[in-house]
Amino acid sequence: MEIQIPLVIFTSFLAWAAGIFGTQCILALQKRGGAVQLPALICSAVVLVVGGIAVVFHLTHPFNLFNGFGHITSGITIELIFVIVFAIAVVLYFLMMRRSEEGVAPKWCAILAIVVSLALPFATGDSYLMSAIPVWDTMLLPLYYVVATVMLGGLAAMIIAGATKADDAVKLSATVAFIGAVVCAVVSVIYAVAISGMGANY
Repeated sequence: MEIQIPLVIFTSFLAWAAGIFGTQCILALQKRGGAVQLPALICSAVVLVVGGIAVVFHLTHPFNLFNGFGHITSGITIELIFVIVFAIAVVLYFLMMRRSEEGVAPKWCAILAIVVSLALPFATGDSYLMSAIPVWDTMLLPLYYVVATVMLGGLAAMIIAGATKADDAVKLSATVAFIGAVVCAVVSVIYAVAISGMGANY
């Protein structure tokens, strides 16, 4: 199978969008980076849209998107459901943030958003598991998407915090990025070893 660059972009940008959103919610829970909240939310939404455009290129035509919705358990349907849930969470967070005098969404909303932010990359990775392709049929794939999400989100939030001069958010964002990078490296090594052992089953 040839490498599907639009799919690589789609899944990467989905993880990136979820990571930014999740990290800004961690900042909100810690009452840091008030200036980061709106720019981060906008960046997350823009990145999500770019990822959505990329998947259309993979399908070669927008109408082909609907051909995959014939079965509720198909990979593309699962991805769509979680993308919609994520988009709703972003809108809800924005509304709650605007209602707050401090410009930060309440804790329950931030916790809900973090759960959704981790569920999106996991569901995306899970949708690519195929018993017909043993090297893909491992839970290490969705786990990799989740830890990559943490790493990408932390890095992006750190950059946004630096750009908005939210010094109180830079260190925490960097910590999130570092933890994500370390765990991502470990999972990548384990995944590489696991794949090498599955080569004979392909």
